[in-house]
Amino acid sequence: MAGRFEKVVRIGRGTFGEAWLVTSKCSGRKYVIKEVRVEEMAEEDVEKTKTEATILARCKHSSIIRYKEFFMLTDPKTMCLVMEYADGGDLSIRVKDAKKKGDFLPESSILHWFVQIIFAVQYLHRNNILHRDLKTQNIFLTKTNLVKVGDFGIARFLRNKQDLATTAIGTPYYLSPEICQRRPYNYKSDMWAVGCVLYEMCALRHPFDAENFEDLILKILRGSYRPLQS
Repeated sequence: MAGRFEKVVRIGRGTFGEAWLVTSKCSGRKYVIKEVRVEEMAEEDVEKTKTEATILARCKHSSIIRYKEFFMLTDPKTMCLVMEYADGGDLSIRVKDAKKKGDFLPESSILHWFVQIIFAVQYLHRNNILHRDLKTQNIFLTKTNLVKVGDFGIARFLRNKQDLATTAIGTPYYLSPEICQRRPYNYKSDMWAVGCVLYEMCALRHPFDAENFEDLILKILRGSYRPLQS
């Protein structure tokens, strides 16, 4: 770990690597290091990781996970992305806990988080960044209830406000109609996902749900969801 960080616990695992909670030996501060084994990856996936590092390095916003540094390990060849640690878990945990207790999230908490999410997404879009995977699992929290939008693994830059993306990508529950139809899309698809997150915080369930992918797509295209309770 470049001799400067000590691993505490593994907090995530993916196809090509792992995410670790670490402690800086110099400052004692906690960070997250995302390790990606480059030798096992296709060139396209390597580029995605580089894009994630570039986007995080450019983002300077209080509601977006802060980038610290990037370095390489040689044996095995591994890309390491060091970033801010949000010590309050993520929104999906809050939703699951509330559902387990049989109680709704406080309206004041929902509004507090939602405003921060909107400001973070507004910042991304003003800087021509399309997140493409906004969901409760990627919206992290601190213990003081500050929002930190993270996981830019499939984000991309748009050249301008009129530019469109074409790759059908993202988490199914949060896909916009245009992505479901494999049409070009832009920032509006991120905003659709934000709307799905807001609904999930209020209802403790996804707005669009089905037993299989095909039925889920049909529900999204038809706008078929249960209205929120008043």
